[in-house]
This record gives sequence, C-alpha cells and structure tokens, in this order.
Amino acid sequence: MRFFEKHLWQKWSLIIVVLLLNVNTLKNQYALDDAIVITQNQHVKKGIRGISDIFTTDTFQGFFGQQKDLVAGGRYRPLSLVMFAIEYQFFGPNPAIGHLINVLLYAIVVLLLWLVLCQLFPDVSLRWVMVAWFTAFLFAIHPIHTEAVANIKGRDEILTLLFALLAWKSTLNWIKHQKSKHLVLSGFFLFLGSLSKEHAVSFVFVIPFSVWFFRKANIRQAFIAFVPLFLGALAFVIIRNNVLGAFTLNEGGELMNNPFVDATTGQRYATILFTFVWYLRLLIWPHPLTFDYYPYHVQLVEPSSLLFIGSFAIVLTLIGLAVWGLKKRYLASFWILFFFATFILMSNLVFTVGTFMNERFMFIPSLSFAFGVAWLIVILLEKKRKMALLLISVIFILSGFKTITRNQHWFDDTTLFSNDVKISVNSAKSNTVMGGKLFEEAQKVADSIKQRKILVEANQYLDKAIQIHSSYNDARLLKGNVVFQLQSPESAMEWYLQIFKSAPKHVHAWRNALIAAGNIGNFDKKLEAWTALYSIDSNRFEVVYNLGLIYSRHKNNYEKGTLLLEKAVKLNPNNKDAIRDLGITYGMSGQYEKSEKLLIDATKRFPTDGQLFYNLAITLYNLKKMDEAQAAFDKASQLDKSIKPVKINQ
Repeated sequence: MRFFEKHLWQKWSLIIVVLLLNVNTLKNQYALDDAIVITQNQHVKKGIRGISDIFTTDTFQGFFGQQKDLVAGGRYRPLSLVMFAIEYQFFGPNPAIGHLINVLLYAIVVLLLWLVLCQLFPDVSLRWVMVAWFTAFLFAIHPIHTEAVANIKGRDEILTLLFALLAWKSTLNWIKHQKSKHLVLSGFFLFLGSLSKEHAVSFVFVIPFSVWFFRKANIRQAFIAFVPLFLGALAFVIIRNNVLGAFTLNEGGELMNNPFVDATTGQRYATILFTFVWYLRLLIWPHPLTFDYYPYHVQLVEPSSLLFIGSFAIVLTLIGLAVWGLKKRYLASFWILFFFATFILMSNLVFTVGTFMNERFMFIPSLSFAFGVAWLIVILLEKKRKMALLLISVIFILSGFKTITRNQHWFDDTTLFSNDVKISVNSAKSNTVMGGKLFEEAQKVADSIKQRKILVEANQYLDKAIQIHSSYNDARLLKGNVVFQLQSPESAMEWYLQIFKSAPKHVHAWRNALIAAGNIGNFDKKLEAWTALYSIDSNRFEVVYNLGLIYSRHKNNYEKGTLLLEKAVKLNPNNKDAIRDLGITYGMSGQYEKSEKLLIDATKRFPTDGQLFYNLAITLYNLKKMDEAQAAFDKASQLDKSIKPVKINQ
C-alpha cells in the first residue's frame, strides 16, 4: 500500500519496467519498413536539408522517388520522418540511436498514460490510484507493442499516442484550472499527433467524451473542449489535402495493397469482423506474433460460416454492452467505445489500410484492454490478495518473457523473416521476402555448392508465394533472379515477361530482363528474347539496338538490321556503339557512301575513339580512297593501342 501512496515509486517503477523489457532492442539493426522511412528514403538521408521535402510530399515518396497511390488516400506522416532526418544528420545510419529514442519515448508515453488516468478519475481514492498504475504497467509490458517499439518505423505510433495523451492532459488541465492556454495546447498537441499518424483525429471525439463521462462535464464544457481539438485536426486535414490532394477512397487493385481485391462484399465484411476478434485474442494471448498478416495468413471468411457468426455475436455483444451502460456511465462502456473509436480508421471498415491487420494497429486501442485487466486486478487485491499477486506475477513473467524474446526477433530482416515465415506460412508476403533475403545471402557465399543450396531454398519459398498469389510481381521478379543462377537466363526471361503482362514499365523487371537477354548464349533464343521485349516496348534503346545487332551480325539480315540500328541511333544519338555498328552494317550491306558519311560525322563528334576511325578506314578502303583510309588507320592505332598499325599496299 505504501507503494501506491508514493508517486515517485510509481513513476520510477514504470520507467524501470519499460527499460528492463526493451533494453535488448538497442543492439538491433534496421528491419522491415525501416528501409522505406530511413535507410532508403532519400528525403531522410538528406538530413535537415530534406525536411522541407518531407513536409511537402507523401510519406513514401522519398523511398519510391515519386507519388505512389498504393493505398487509399496516400500517407502523410511527416513528423516521425523529420525526427529520422535530424538523427541522420547528426548520427548517420545508426540504428542504436533510433532504438534508444523509441524506448525513451515509450517510457514517456507510459508515464503520461499514468498521469492522465490519475487526473481523469475524479475519485482520488487508493483504488483509482492503483487502477491508473496497473493500467500503465500492463500497457508497458504487453507484447503486442513490440512491433511499434522494436521496429524504428513504429515511432509514428508512439508519437501519435504521446501527443494524444498530451492533448488529453491539457484538456483535463483546462477542466481543473479553466485557463484558455490549456485549450490552445490541446489543439496544438492534437495537430502534432495527427502529423505523426492520421488516426490521432479519433481523439477529437474521445477526449471530450471522456470529460463528460468521467468528470461529468456538461454538454457546453464538452463542446468547448471539442473545439480546439477539432481545429487542430482541421489544420492537419487542410495541410494534408494541399500536399496530397483531396482524400479519395480509390483502393489499389493489387492484392498486397488491397487484401479484399478478390473478395466478395460478404467475404470482405465477414473477414473484417473476424479480424476484430483475432485482435481481441492477441490482446488476451499474444502468441504467436508476426509482422505479416497479408493474404492469406488471414483467410477470407464466408458470411455463412461459424467464424463470421461467432465474430458478429462477440462484436455485437460488446457494442450492446457499451450502449446499455452508457447512461449509467459504466466503466466498460467508455473503454469499449474507446477501443472502437481509436481502432475504426485502421479496421478496413472505412477504407482499406493495405493489409488484413497489423499488431501495431493495437498500440492505442490496447489501452482499453489494459484498463479492464487492471480493474480486475485491483478488485482481486481488495478481496483475494494472494490470488491477485499470483495473477500479477504470472502476467508479468509471461508478458516480459514474450516481449524480450519477440524484441530479439526484430534484430534484423534475416532474423525476423526466418522466424515469422514459420508463423505466416500461408502469406505470399512472408514467403516472398524470405526468398528474397536468401537470394541476397547467396550472393555473399563463395562456395558454389553452398550457394546453390541457399538458392534452392529461396526457390522453394518463392514457389510457395506464387502458389498463394499467382500474379505477385515481387515474387515473380525474385523467382526470375533465382532461376537465372540456378537454371539459365532463358528461364529467368520467362518470369520477367510474365511481369510485363500486368506491368509493362516495371523498372526492376526491365533491368533484369535486359541482363538476362544479354546473357543468353544461343542466338536463336537470344533473338526470341529480344523480339519478345521489342513487342513490349519498341522504343527502348537497348532492345532496338541489340535486336538490330543480332539481325545484322548473326542473321545476315542487313535490311532488318539497318532499320533497327537506324532507329536505335535516333533513340540515342550519342551512343557511339550504335553509331559504329550502324556504320558497319551499312558497309556489310554495300552501302559504303552512307557508312562513310555516318562515320566521318561520328569521328568529328568523338575524335578520341580509335574504333570509329578504324571502321571509317575500312569503309574508305572499300571506296578505294586509299590515302584517306591510310590516314584513318594511322589515327586509329594512334588513339587505341589495341589496334595494330595497318599499311595499305597501293
């Protein structure tokens, strides 16, 4: 009891718990989405110079290099990226600093939560003090928060709750002191929370509702509390719309960005309700945890199934209980409504969030679960202390162990993917990223036998991914890369060509396809590959040039070769190889005058290229211009020591 009478003890105990369970993240590397927001984000890597770009573009533009409407409405979350940019400016790519800041911010959030709850409850009795502390304690140790804390990118979740709690505390300060500065601060903090992540706007309603519910404020007071919060959110929306344009519900057509793209309306909403219950199960028993809830780790649920009926009954019961107890201000009513209010924007009900579910989406809604368990613990402490202490010990030991071990899984991509692919067995995402990671590892292995073994394993994961999602271009791309080394360039080309059917401008597929086509040894198959690529993009220089080269040099079809090489030179007038090979083709087809004119012009433009002078010399020789040919031969050997001197016998 003395513990709960001393605020200093309560405060430091919460800090120690957070540090104790999360200190092992400090040795972790970058993982998962850290590449998108830090290590491969060009705006962040500019440091302080990139902050203006961060504020004026989509959150993911620094990674993709352009606006990408992968998910409905785009993403505008500049605040965490600004922090990353500042860290990059002073510390460079240093994951330890990022992890340290995440842990410290998490500790601050836990302390703020405790302070807000202490201030929220009008009754300052020991019971409420205990409920407030246990809520913060349970929130601090819940393993479902590992994704938000152990993944540096998860800072947007931490900052969102941090500023939401500051806005909440400012409103409670206004209720207590009636000073307008607290209202101004509440709106400002809500604005910052929204800049961290959009779903902070739910607190525009949660905070006024809480002062009505707990502090029994009248409607006028609740409305006054609402106004600055609304203005803060409105300021965010205006800025967001100016940067990204008006919000649209245009959902992506790719399964990895819209998990319901192949689902019926009934399947969509049945699955959404089922994920609600899945989240509740993870709050109660957070095992196993995974970063990947993409299709089809979560299976589509039929509206006629028992899964849907059971899920619907649970959700309906919770909502009914919340509404029923609202008039009498039962605690369960507030926290159930808090859960739904802070979760609704991430639930896929309003718009598609890009995946079926994510553990980080529970970072804020889990407050309601922590409060519920804390309330039960306090009741038990008052009536059955030994049982309560046993329950607390079990929860702390199990949650602490799970948090520490799960933090270790976030060490780096290899550790995370190799662990979670065993959990998300039926996810195209996990199998693809695991296959990709193994492919990367294979490139570092010098022993050909070991390398082949790794590639075979990567191939198996990619086959599984394609089996799950047959048109998944990320998996096809990696599959092509793997079979390039395991089998042949021709086998790889087949996978790249499949990508072009749905994405004819796929940058990475084109890069790899050009390499594969260039490495095919058989000229008939090489011609087939370049012809296939030509049918996809007949204005790509590399394709036109190589196709022209094959026709002129290896198929002796000078007519086709000439047309293609002429087109190649038009596409890239500064490419010396294309100009030279066109000049050679003119000569091989007997068009010496055209060859002479082209190559003379080329030698003027590129006066230090010995090969151009050599080819010009041959053309001049065939035109019987012996003196000029000799001069060109001499110039060629002078410029390029690999060209042996030639003396023409006249």
